[in-house]
Amino acid sequence: MSRSLLCWLLAAGGMLAQLGPGPGMRRRGRYPVNRPPVEIKAPEPPEAAAAKSPAARKPVSAAKGLADPDLNLGLQFPPLQAPPAPAVESFALANGLRVRLLADRELPLVSGALLLRGGSASDPSEKFGLAEIACRVVAGGGVAGMTPEQVARRLEEIGATIDSDAQPLATVLRFSGLTDHRTELLRLFAELVQRPSLDNDTFESLHGRIRTQIPARNLDPARLASSELARALYGPAHPLGRRVGYDDLDNIGPEDVAAFHKRHFTPAGAVLSVQGDFDLAAMREELGKLFGSWTGPPPPPPAPVPAPVSRAGIYYAERRDLSRAVLAMGHLAAADSEEQIAAAVILMEALGGGENSRLMQTAARRRSWTLDVRSSWSADGSGQGLFLIQGTVAQAYVTDAIQAILAELDRIRTEPVPQREVDQAILRWMTGSALRASRPATLLGTMSGSEILGLPPERLFAIQKAVLAVTAADVRRAAAERLDPARLAIVVAGSQTLFDRPLEELRREVIPVDLNIPPPKPFQPRTDPASIEQGKAWLSKMRDALGGADALGKVRAYSMRSEGTVYGPDKTMTAVKTDRWFTEGDREAIRQDVEMGSGTQAVFYNGEIGWIALGRRIRPLPPSLLQQVRGELFRVPFRLALSDRMPDREVCHLGANIVQVTGPNGNGVKIYIDPETGLPQRVSYRIEQTNRAPVSVEEILSEWRKAGGVMVPGRVRVKQNGRRTEEFKVVEAKVNEGVDLAEMEKKP
Repeated sequence: MSRSLLCWLLAAGGMLAQLGPGPGMRRRGRYPVNRPPVEIKAPEPPEAAAAKSPAARKPVSAAKGLADPDLNLGLQFPPLQAPPAPAVESFALANGLRVRLLADRELPLVSGALLLRGGSASDPSEKFGLAEIACRVVAGGGVAGMTPEQVARRLEEIGATIDSDAQPLATVLRFSGLTDHRTELLRLFAELVQRPSLDNDTFESLHGRIRTQIPARNLDPARLASSELARALYGPAHPLGRRVGYDDLDNIGPEDVAAFHKRHFTPAGAVLSVQGDFDLAAMREELGKLFGSWTGPPPPPPAPVPAPVSRAGIYYAERRDLSRAVLAMGHLAAADSEEQIAAAVILMEALGGGENSRLMQTAARRRSWTLDVRSSWSADGSGQGLFLIQGTVAQAYVTDAIQAILAELDRIRTEPVPQREVDQAILRWMTGSALRASRPATLLGTMSGSEILGLPPERLFAIQKAVLAVTAADVRRAAAERLDPARLAIVVAGSQTLFDRPLEELRREVIPVDLNIPPPKPFQPRTDPASIEQGKAWLSKMRDALGGADALGKVRAYSMRSEGTVYGPDKTMTAVKTDRWFTEGDREAIRQDVEMGSGTQAVFYNGEIGWIALGRRIRPLPPSLLQQVRGELFRVPFRLALSDRMPDREVCHLGANIVQVTGPNGNGVKIYIDPETGLPQRVSYRIEQTNRAPVSVEEILSEWRKAGGVMVPGRVRVKQNGRRTEEFKVVEAKVNEGVDLAEMEKKP
């Protein structure tokens, strides 16, 4: 699932925490679909269970502490209290950067985090994933005088780490290390934040890794269940329900990362928290020197987050390879005040937050199910929260297990919850989640996240106090008013052929989950007038930057000689490449000659005849290569800039700085135009292959210069499916000279 909306307020593991491994099945059996359903009996009242279970006989009271004389051995325990608020020093630098310091001398460590306004909710719709890529490029990049590799090596030598994370509403960069190397670590962190190198190699490496991860994102069943639940709860257009796709990656380039850094990495509105073994006065002075001169534009306004679009039902993901089925269910609910949040937290703690909770007691009574299930509540600070239940169960008891969970939900909504059970839930939460939230790093992160959301930084402490005051009536009210089983989205990852009964017997809509990874979208022209007009306007801007329509229209030939490197799967080779193009009337020809190692290659096509020569071995162009060569003719830059004047081509705007041009024979290309200069920064297209998936190709164009009255790129880098394959520097460019058609047609 995607990141949660800064779920730091409760710090209880996140809105959709990943499942840990549950107990394994010793044997997977098959059960006929028509076997009689297991009768789900109402569990014993807590008072009756308490008489049988020693663990359940431990009376815990938030007001009175441990009061059972049989268990406390005559000792007197103080009342349960919230962890005390630590002494956090807060101040702001002159540039607007807010700083929070918490000294903790227990261990010789120092750590911190910088929260910046703007995250995945700020991503353009056609470039989802930009915030995540940008912050990871910054955190993994270089600084002045040090390459990314040198920075990474030095961090490893001093036992330090710097990482990043993109939330929907904020971008986070973190650091941690030993106190002995604090000065160097803080200096590197400050340099990465303010003046990163934004290395292209770092971008391309990360971009390629993310691309290779897309086909495997459904392999982890817990991640799959969480991701599908998020889509069901929030909708595919919401930052928490959307997933990065191939088209998103194709649309994100290094220039987008630089623009994101320029806009979002600014001190105004940011919060820096540092905790660990240090002197407060010395740390304050040190941070002032490192970050006091940091400047930037005003912080961007909060990005609008679309309203969630939830759909109740059972989402079935077919996974025949699993020995145990994975369950994830939940629904959204409003909770504005600290008291409402506290009641919801304890409600879910009593339901399935620990060994003595109701769901765990159900699992204990049905040992053959090997049911491992937990429930929780998370709030995002915007008044929206999530009731969440996650678990695993033997495949043979999936439907029975879901029915039992639903029965427990109905029971906690309709029957009074004893105060003793509430007190036990309070104790579990206060000695678990509340204590974890009180750790220095977590605490400062919670307070900083609250500030980014515009909430009081101390809200966590108010919630903890409200938890101590929760009563059985509060839990009953929260269950009745906010918990609604009819609104549940239930995700099941498993094999229905092994289930005890069909999921349809639960009388809910069963929605199959398509686990196929969507391929890149085909190039389809947009026909709405606005997209067409905006596309033509952007193309006109590019045309003017390249030299103007008149100059481009007079180009009849060009020759470019380049030197560079070809990166193969197993080895890297230097190469010299010569590209030639000629047109006259209806005739058009293209040729490329490559010298690489001890061999040569030539490709020629004139619209009628095409051949490829490997050394002196010549043969006709195979169909797949012929299609590629025709695509090269379609993408000749001087003609591409005039596409809106060609009747067989269609131009449209895809959003941001992206123009799409489509034409005959399935040809299409996306052009990414620099908003400031008007020059094309990148072009992307696809190469179709027989009986294989198409290859996504990206050409990065830079170092533009004039030749023959028009602009030509001085450097071209090529990636295929996110992997760098070529990098060439143009050493000679001629326009309307130095090209002879008869010479082009000569075979080796």
